[in-house]
Amino acid sequence: MVTDICNVIERIYIKEDHSFFIAQCQRKLDFIDALLENLRDRLKNIRLCDNPGDPSAEVIFDLDHFFQSEFKVQYTSILLVSKIHDIFYLQHGFAVDNLDINRMCSVLDGFGDQAYSKQQYDLEKIVTDYLYNLNYKKMKYAEMVEVIPMVDMPTNCIFGSQMTVENALFKDVWNICP
Repeated sequence: MVTDICNVIERIYIKEDHSFFIAQCQRKLDFIDALLENLRDRLKNIRLCDNPGDPSAEVIFDLDHFFQSEFKVQYTSILLVSKIHDIFYLQHGFAVDNLDINRMCSVLDGFGDQAYSKQQYDLEKIVTDYLYNLNYKKMKYAEMVEVIPMVDMPTNCIFGSQMTVENALFKDVWNICP
């Protein structure tokens, strides 16, 4: 992990500076509205989840579907922007109807930080360039799931049993915010 990310995690979870965490969660990420306005003419469906008090804002992009005969692919991308630190994560996904007569499930799907379609690639370029200009750093999937061994998760936590970078900087797993 990058040193500045480690410093923020230490400040919140080791030194227990919960007032810092709460203040950061109250921030309004005004620049997201401008980013989404630039994308609205290119994308049909954009959903923003940015509740006051949440440690991150989430944007869900439903992209064009591909149809050819019985083959259909649905593409989505999800942008997570942390309010705790100037970082973001862009995840791309796909879902394909499973037409196999021996199928165990009706849909085959997957996700990752690599684009699966040209439209996802174009979206990534626009989002990444925009956030880089605001000095935000892009996280990769491997960095998001990196475990922070010196921080314990609360018992009976729905977010799993290990504190990860994603849990620490994008979620309120300790229920700190009011």
